[in-house]
Parts: sequence; C-alpha cells; structure tokens
Amino acid sequence: AGHNRHIEGIELCSGLDSLHAAQVLAHEFMHTWLWMQDFPVLSPWLEEGLCELGSFLYLLELLHDPQTSCLALNAEVLRQRLRAIEVNARPPYGNGFRGCASALRGRGLHDVLQYVRAHGSLPPQ
Repeated sequence: AGHNRHIEGIELCSGLDSLHAAQVLAHEFMHTWLWMQDFPVLSPWLEEGLCELGSFLYLLELLHDPQTSCLALNAEVLRQRLRAIEVNARPPYGNGFRGCASALRGRGLHDVLQYVRAHGSLPPQ
C-alpha cells in the first residue's frame, strides 16, 4: 500500500477495429483499477495475467450476452480473440493469463482479487 501510482491517461493506437480497441481498453482499465485500488506492486507476470483475465472475461461476456454492447459483434471473431488470449506465447501475458485463469477455477473473481491484494500473489491451487 502507499505506492503513489497514478494514471494520467490511457493511449490507444489508431487503426484498431472496434472490438480490438475494446479488448485493449479492458486490459488497460484493469491496470488502472488495480492501481486505484492500491494493490501492491505485482510481478509483471501476475499483473499482466490479471489484466489479460479481465480482457478475456469482458470478451466472454460479449459472446454470451451481446446485447450488453453497442459494438457490432461477430461470434466467430469473439471466439478467435478468446482463443488468442488462451494460447498467447508472450510470457507475461500468456503464462500470466493461464495462471490467473487456473486460480479462478472454483473461486469467484472477487475472491482471487481480494487474495492478490492481500498477499501479492495468486491463491494456492
């Protein structure tokens, strides 16, 4: 606690389609939320994994409840994006996501986040 992190803005690359932009923003908003909730400084693996998990859960919600979004959605494209997160080979992102998704099994997201905030690590399996 007391790490004095702050957010001045979130930048988004131009040229992204609306779904990709929403996916990136979900990831970046998760970083922002973690910092604003005064989580401890997390390892890159854990922080990026949590942010990828947030992005994944957002896309999953769009797939299962598309009327919650103003985006023009294509279920096949959503499935492709979800799969890309699941198989991402970039270590802090893919491995982090898979670790965080595994920690979510049998637990609620709130429980996982509460544990991470208190301990700076994922709950034991």
